[in-house]
Amino acid sequence: MNGAVEAANKNIKKIVQKMVVTYKDWHEMLPFALHGYRTSVRTSTGATPYSLVYGMEAVLPVEVEIPSLRVLLDVKLDEAEWIRTRFNELSLIEERRLAAVCHGQLYQRRMKRAFDQKVRPRTFQTGDLVLKRILPPGTDNRGKWTPNYEGPYVVKKVFSGGALMLTTMDGEDFPSPVNSDVVKKYFASSPVNIFPSKVVACEHSPAVLSPDRIIILAMDCLSLPQRSSYLSSRVYPTRGLDELSWQIDIRIPS
Repeated sequence: MNGAVEAANKNIKKIVQKMVVTYKDWHEMLPFALHGYRTSVRTSTGATPYSLVYGMEAVLPVEVEIPSLRVLLDVKLDEAEWIRTRFNELSLIEERRLAAVCHGQLYQRRMKRAFDQKVRPRTFQTGDLVLKRILPPGTDNRGKWTPNYEGPYVVKKVFSGGALMLTTMDGEDFPSPVNSDVVKKYFASSPVNIFPSKVVACEHSPAVLSPDRIIILAMDCLSLPQRSSYLSSRVYPTRGLDELSWQIDIRIPS
Protein backbone atom coordinates (compact mmCIF):
# COMPACT_ATOMS: atom_id res chain seq x y z
CA MET A 1 0.00 0.00 0.00
CA ASN A 2 2.84 2.40 0.78
CA GLY A 3 4.22 1.85 -2.72
CA ALA A 4 0.89 2.81 -4.29
CA VAL A 5 0.71 5.94 -2.13
CA GLU A 6 4.24 6.95 -3.09
CA ALA A 7 3.42 6.43 -6.78
CA ALA A 8 0.34 8.65 -6.46
CA ASN A 9 2.33 11.33 -4.64
CA LYS A 10 4.96 11.25 -7.38
CA ASN A 11 2.34 11.82 -10.08
CA ILE A 12 0.73 14.66 -8.12
CA LYS A 13 4.14 16.26 -7.65
CA LYS A 14 4.75 16.16 -11.41
CA ILE A 15 1.40 17.85 -12.04
CA VAL A 16 2.15 20.60 -9.52
CA GLN A 17 5.60 21.19 -11.02
CA LYS A 18 4.01 21.88 -14.41
CA MET A 19 1.48 24.33 -12.95
CA VAL A 20 3.54 26.50 -10.60
CA VAL A 21 5.42 29.57 -11.77
CA THR A 22 7.56 30.69 -8.84
CA TYR A 23 7.59 27.40 -6.88
CA LYS A 24 6.24 29.35 -3.88
CA ASP A 25 2.58 29.13 -4.86
CA TRP A 26 2.45 25.33 -5.01
CA HIS A 27 -0.09 25.22 -2.17
CA GLU A 28 -2.45 27.35 -4.27
CA MET A 29 -2.17 25.00 -7.23
CA LEU A 30 -2.51 21.82 -5.17
CA PRO A 31 -6.37 21.70 -5.20
CA PHE A 32 -6.41 22.03 -8.99
CA ALA A 33 -3.72 19.35 -9.34
CA LEU A 34 -5.70 16.99 -7.09
CA HIS A 35 -8.88 17.62 -9.08
CA GLY A 36 -7.10 16.85 -12.34
CA TYR A 37 -5.53 13.70 -10.91
CA ARG A 38 -8.78 12.39 -9.46
CA THR A 39 -10.78 12.97 -12.64
CA SER A 40 -8.23 11.49 -15.07
CA VAL A 41 -8.31 7.86 -16.16
CA ARG A 42 -5.45 5.89 -14.63
CA THR A 43 -3.73 3.45 -16.98
CA SER A 44 -3.22 0.95 -14.18
CA THR A 45 -6.93 0.73 -13.28
CA GLY A 46 -8.72 1.85 -16.45
CA ALA A 47 -10.91 4.19 -14.38
CA THR A 48 -10.73 7.51 -12.56
CA PRO A 49 -9.99 7.55 -8.82
CA TYR A 50 -13.16 9.62 -8.29
CA SER A 51 -15.39 6.98 -9.87
CA LEU A 52 -13.84 4.21 -7.77
CA VAL A 53 -14.65 6.13 -4.58
CA TYR A 54 -18.10 7.58 -5.35
CA GLY A 55 -19.38 5.21 -8.04
CA MET A 56 -19.93 7.99 -10.58
CA GLU A 57 -17.87 10.38 -12.64
CA ALA A 58 -17.31 13.89 -11.33
CA VAL A 59 -19.20 16.79 -12.87
CA LEU A 60 -16.58 19.05 -14.38
CA PRO A 61 -16.91 22.85 -14.18
CA VAL A 62 -17.16 23.07 -17.96
CA GLU A 63 -20.24 20.85 -17.84
CA VAL A 64 -21.95 23.42 -15.64
CA GLU A 65 -21.20 26.29 -18.01
CA ILE A 66 -22.06 24.25 -21.09
CA PRO A 67 -24.46 21.53 -19.91
CA SER A 68 -23.52 18.08 -21.12
CA LEU A 69 -25.97 15.30 -21.95
CA ARG A 70 -25.80 13.66 -18.52
CA VAL A 71 -26.34 17.02 -16.79
CA LEU A 72 -29.40 17.69 -18.92
CA LEU A 73 -30.78 14.23 -18.15
CA ASP A 74 -30.25 14.67 -14.41
CA VAL A 75 -32.04 18.01 -14.46
CA LYS A 76 -35.19 16.38 -15.86
CA LEU A 77 -35.32 13.78 -13.08
CA ASP A 78 -37.37 14.39 -9.98
CA GLU A 79 -35.95 13.77 -6.53
CA ALA A 80 -37.28 10.21 -6.16
CA GLU A 81 -35.95 9.10 -9.54
CA TRP A 82 -32.59 10.73 -8.89
CA ILE A 83 -32.29 8.92 -5.52
CA ARG A 84 -33.17 5.60 -7.17
CA THR A 85 -30.59 6.17 -9.92
CA ARG A 86 -27.95 7.13 -7.40
CA PHE A 87 -28.72 4.04 -5.28
CA ASN A 88 -28.25 1.82 -8.35
CA GLU A 89 -24.86 3.43 -9.01
CA LEU A 90 -23.74 2.82 -5.43
CA SER A 91 -24.87 -0.81 -5.57
CA LEU A 92 -22.57 -1.37 -8.56
CA ILE A 93 -19.53 0.33 -7.02
CA GLU A 94 -18.03 -2.96 -5.78
CA GLU A 95 -18.31 -4.43 -9.27
CA ARG A 96 -16.58 -1.36 -10.66
CA ARG A 97 -13.75 -1.75 -8.15
CA LEU A 98 -13.33 -5.46 -8.91
CA ALA A 99 -13.09 -4.62 -12.61
CA ALA A 100 -10.37 -2.08 -11.76
CA VAL A 101 -8.46 -4.73 -9.80
CA CYS A 102 -8.62 -7.17 -12.73
CA HIS A 103 -7.50 -4.41 -15.08
CA GLY A 104 -4.58 -3.65 -12.78
CA GLN A 105 -3.49 -7.29 -12.73
CA LEU A 106 -3.54 -7.44 -16.53
CA TYR A 107 -1.60 -4.19 -16.65
CA GLN A 108 1.06 -5.61 -14.33
CA ARG A 109 1.39 -8.68 -16.54
CA ARG A 110 1.89 -6.49 -19.60
CA MET A 111 4.51 -4.46 -17.77
CA LYS A 112 6.30 -7.62 -16.63
CA ARG A 113 6.26 -9.07 -20.16
CA ALA A 114 7.65 -5.84 -21.60
CA PHE A 115 10.35 -5.71 -18.92
CA ASP A 116 11.36 -9.34 -19.40
CA GLN A 117 11.88 -8.75 -23.12
CA LYS A 118 14.50 -6.10 -22.35
CA VAL A 119 16.32 -8.02 -19.64
CA ARG A 120 19.72 -9.33 -20.64
CA PRO A 121 21.07 -12.16 -18.50
CA ARG A 122 24.37 -11.39 -16.84
CA THR A 123 26.98 -14.10 -16.68
CA PHE A 124 30.14 -14.02 -14.64
CA GLN A 125 33.23 -16.13 -15.06
CA THR A 126 36.08 -16.94 -12.76
CA GLY A 127 38.63 -14.17 -12.96
CA ASP A 128 36.25 -11.36 -13.91
CA LEU A 129 36.73 -8.00 -12.27
CA VAL A 130 33.53 -6.75 -10.63
CA LEU A 131 32.27 -3.89 -8.48
CA LYS A 132 30.15 -4.66 -5.42
CA ARG A 133 27.25 -2.51 -4.29
CA ILE A 134 27.66 -1.00 -0.83
CA LEU A 135 24.92 -2.50 1.37
CA PRO A 136 23.55 -0.99 3.50
CA PRO A 137 24.41 2.55 2.42
CA GLY A 138 26.65 3.95 5.14
CA THR A 139 26.50 7.42 6.60
CA ASP A 140 28.91 9.69 4.79
CA ASN A 141 29.37 13.44 4.94
CA ARG A 142 29.39 13.52 1.14
CA GLY A 143 25.64 12.87 1.09
CA LYS A 144 24.34 11.97 -2.34
CA TRP A 145 27.88 12.01 -3.72
CA THR A 146 28.71 8.91 -1.68
CA PRO A 147 29.79 6.09 -4.05
CA ASN A 148 27.32 3.26 -4.47
CA TYR A 149 29.89 0.63 -5.42
CA GLU A 150 33.25 -0.47 -4.08
CA GLY A 151 36.03 -2.51 -5.59
CA PRO A 152 37.13 -3.80 -7.99
CA TYR A 153 37.16 -7.40 -6.78
CA VAL A 154 38.03 -10.65 -8.50
CA VAL A 155 35.49 -13.45 -8.99
CA LYS A 156 37.06 -16.50 -7.40
CA LYS A 157 34.22 -18.99 -7.82
CA VAL A 158 30.79 -18.98 -9.50
CA PHE A 159 27.98 -21.02 -7.93
CA SER A 160 25.00 -22.41 -9.84
CA GLY A 161 22.45 -20.48 -7.77
CA GLY A 162 23.80 -17.08 -8.82
CA ALA A 163 26.13 -16.55 -5.86
CA LEU A 164 29.72 -15.46 -6.31
CA MET A 165 32.77 -15.90 -4.14
CA LEU A 166 34.87 -12.76 -4.37
CA THR A 167 38.40 -11.94 -3.36
CA THR A 168 40.21 -8.65 -3.04
CA MET A 169 43.12 -7.59 -5.18
CA ASP A 170 45.43 -8.62 -2.34
CA GLY A 171 44.09 -12.17 -2.35
CA GLU A 172 41.86 -11.91 0.74
CA ASP A 173 38.68 -13.96 0.39
CA PHE A 174 35.27 -12.64 1.35
CA PRO A 175 33.86 -14.33 4.47
CA SER A 176 30.70 -15.37 2.60
CA PRO A 177 29.43 -15.46 -1.00
CA VAL A 178 27.52 -12.51 -2.44
CA ASN A 179 24.55 -12.49 -4.77
CA SER A 180 25.22 -11.62 -8.39
CA ASP A 181 22.44 -9.02 -8.24
CA VAL A 182 24.61 -6.71 -6.14
CA VAL A 183 27.66 -6.77 -8.42
CA LYS A 184 28.40 -5.50 -11.89
CA LYS A 185 31.31 -6.02 -14.21
CA TYR A 186 34.22 -3.65 -13.98
CA PHE A 187 35.63 -2.34 -17.25
CA ALA A 188 38.90 -0.48 -16.80
CA SER A 189 39.75 2.28 -19.25
CA SER A 190 43.40 1.24 -18.96
CA PRO A 191 45.14 -1.99 -17.90
CA VAL A 192 44.89 -2.58 -14.15
CA ASN A 193 48.18 -2.89 -12.28
CA ILE A 194 47.88 -5.04 -9.16
CA PHE A 195 50.89 -5.13 -6.86
CA PRO A 196 50.90 -7.26 -3.69
CA SER A 197 52.50 -6.16 -0.46
CA LYS A 198 54.69 -9.25 -0.35
CA VAL A 199 55.42 -11.89 -2.95
CA VAL A 200 56.10 -15.32 -1.49
CA ALA A 201 57.22 -16.95 -4.71
CA CYS A 202 57.19 -16.02 -8.34
CA GLU A 203 58.24 -18.38 -11.08
CA HIS A 204 58.24 -17.93 -14.80
CA SER A 205 56.31 -20.52 -16.71
CA PRO A 206 58.21 -22.14 -19.59
CA ALA A 207 55.19 -21.72 -21.85
CA VAL A 208 55.47 -18.65 -24.05
CA LEU A 209 52.32 -17.84 -26.02
CA SER A 210 53.83 -15.16 -28.21
CA PRO A 211 56.89 -12.88 -28.20
CA ASP A 212 54.95 -10.16 -26.38
CA ARG A 213 52.86 -12.38 -24.11
CA ILE A 214 54.00 -14.78 -21.42
CA ILE A 215 52.32 -16.71 -18.63
CA ILE A 216 53.68 -16.18 -15.14
CA LEU A 217 52.76 -18.24 -12.08
CA ALA A 218 52.75 -16.48 -8.72
CA MET A 219 52.10 -18.06 -5.34
CA ASP A 220 49.81 -16.23 -2.89
CA CYS A 221 49.72 -13.10 -5.00
CA LEU A 222 47.72 -11.64 -7.83
CA SER A 223 50.48 -9.91 -9.76
CA LEU A 224 54.17 -9.36 -10.10
CA PRO A 225 56.39 -6.96 -8.21
CA GLN A 226 56.13 -3.46 -9.52
CA ARG A 227 57.89 -3.09 -12.82
CA SER A 228 57.25 -0.42 -15.37
CA SER A 229 57.51 -2.91 -18.24
CA TYR A 230 54.67 -5.16 -16.98
CA LEU A 231 50.98 -4.50 -17.51
CA SER A 232 48.56 -7.09 -16.11
CA SER A 233 45.56 -7.55 -18.36
CA ARG A 234 43.61 -10.31 -16.65
CA VAL A 235 43.87 -12.64 -13.69
CA TYR A 236 42.90 -16.31 -13.90
CA PRO A 237 42.73 -18.28 -10.63
CA THR A 238 43.99 -21.82 -11.14
CA ARG A 239 44.37 -24.90 -8.98
CA GLY A 240 46.87 -27.71 -9.16
CA LEU A 241 49.37 -26.83 -6.45
CA ASP A 242 49.29 -27.36 -2.72
CA GLU A 243 48.34 -23.74 -2.20
CA LEU A 244 46.10 -21.50 -4.22
CA SER A 245 48.02 -20.17 -7.17
CA TRP A 246 47.13 -17.51 -9.69
CA GLN A 247 47.84 -17.68 -13.38
CA ILE A 248 48.30 -14.12 -14.54
CA ASP A 249 48.13 -13.10 -18.15
CA ILE A 250 50.82 -10.46 -18.56
CA ARG A 251 51.18 -8.31 -21.65
CA ILE A 252 54.56 -6.74 -22.17
CA PRO A 253 54.25 -3.48 -24.08
CA SER A 254 56.39 -3.17 -27.15
